[in-house]
Amino acid sequence: MPDVYHNYIVEMSTKVAWDEDDVHRVLSAKYKYELFHLKGTKLTRFIITVHEGSNIEAILRSLHYLYPVGMKYNAIKDF
Repeated sequence: MPDVYHNYIVEMSTKVAWDEDDVHRVLSAKYKYELFHLKGTKLTRFIITVHEGSNIEAILRSLHYLYPVGMKYNAIKDF
């Protein structure tokens, strides 16, 4: 049986943006992902591909620790 993966688009819903280096540091060892910039040098939207059964909320919580104050995000599955 082939591995099943799901894509999530993760987008900031506040004016806060992730720093791309921070995202690489948190995600690069464990997850496949692509980065999409909306404008400027800060990251406000990216796509993450995770294995079925992965806990996307846990992944996003690990990013939330980078910017805990006032951060809100949307994660849309298999867009």
